Amino acid sequence: MYVNDSCWCCLNYTISSQDLEVKLEELKRILTVPKKTTSLYKRGLISVMDTRPAVVMTGSTLGAFILFLLAAFVIFADLQNFIRKRREET
Repeated sequence: MYVNDSCWCCLNYTISSQDLEVKLEELKRILTVPKKTTSLYKRGLISVMDTRPAVVMTGSTLGAFILFLLAAFVIFADLQNFIRKRREET
């Protein structure tokens, strides 16, 4: 390792293991970023429009299918009542 003799910071190159440990712990404390303050975490909490064609098609198809199932359920329930009343009339 190159040590510059004219630089005052490089002249005192030796450091005890305790001092090194203390400095490392202090650096860890200073440089540690809480996860809840990162932009990745914040982006995960909000919903963002996805304009990819495959995603749009999947969402549209799934939405249409769910609406179809709801309509079919209502129509089927009414159709049973309609058929039952028609049979009773005859």
